[in-house]
Amino acid sequence: MTLQLFEHLSQAIVLINPDGGIKYLNSVAKHLLNVTDYSEEFNLVEVIENISLIKSRKYLIEILESVNQTRQKKYATLKDEKHQELTLKFIPDEAGIIVEIIKKSCSDILEQEIFNFVVENSSDMIFFKGEGLAYEYANKTYLRFLNVEKSDLLGLTDEELVSKGILSPILHYQCSQSDAEVIKQGSYSNIEFFSNKNYYQISKRKMNEGILCVARDITNEINACQQAEIDSITSLYNRKALSRVLKSIPKEKEYHVIRIILENFGEVTKNYGFLFGNRCLKQLAQFVRDYSDILFFHVEGIGLIGLFDKLLSNPELFQQSFASEVANLNLPSILKTEIVIEKVNLQSGFLAAFIDD
Repeated sequence: MTLQLFEHLSQAIVLINPDGGIKYLNSVAKHLLNVTDYSEEFNLVEVIENISLIKSRKYLIEILESVNQTRQKKYATLKDEKHQELTLKFIPDEAGIIVEIIKKSCSDILEQEIFNFVVENSSDMIFFKGEGLAYEYANKTYLRFLNVEKSDLLGLTDEELVSKGILSPILHYQCSQSDAEVIKQGSYSNIEFFSNKNYYQISKRKMNEGILCVARDITNEINACQQAEIDSITSLYNRKALSRVLKSIPKEKEYHVIRIILENFGEVTKNYGFLFGNRCLKQLAQFVRDYSDILFFHVEGIGLIGLFDKLLSNPELFQQSFASEVANLNLPSILKTEIVIEKVNLQSGFLAAFIDD
């Protein structure tokens, strides 16, 4: 090895024996470690201690032992009393162990602390896939989601994670679809439902020929919105939910609607009390839940409205059967109900009143 080659590097380089004895320092390393002259009696561990890097002896000795045994690269990060950092990279070589030393300035440390606060320790899942869509970075939240260590993830693709049983095939399909959208369009944003029953706001963008992803858990927000669309008495969807569903239906689409009209419900609650009226509503709500092919809503002042998922082949026969079952519920005789089934679309006018602007 021609040690003089290291003299022209801007990086601090030290060559040491397996026991840590210093064989060579380039000029940058001499200045950084405050060494003007040296011999093999000088020891890297002692030199590090002399420049006020606390609690370094045991740590460095363990690193050296590991490098000697495994002959693999190792990293060590040390902090001095002023919290400035030195990062040491140990590279096994035939001539000994080459140690590259990187000193972080205060601004570098501040930048790292900001990165850790905003990205590394974020509650959002954040990761970056580089060339070939192999993972180059993943923060702690994403690692916890996959239940892996960083060393078990970096350098692998989603296909390789599936083969290792780390990523489910369904999640892999979702990821591959959104990745394809990013590659084609440059970005992707959507709400996705994962197999752990959580909702995530997915934001991806193309960056340096790779893909940066931020996935925010919005389950609580989704649940809150859903709860706002649930009627507190019947636990059916309410008028707000009906408006949202109707907005999603094409205006020209025809479908059947069933209405359970409570003709004198206001009068009943006035004369017999709200608790009595609520019991009637709950009884009806329990009944309609058995009709899984009809989505029912409780609309105050009207009654219950149900949307069929497909057109009825014989609406008159269904209406007779349904009305007969309602009559057998033994609802209080003072409550008058009417069952109406109609084929409508949003242009027919009947449902337009339920669509909020």
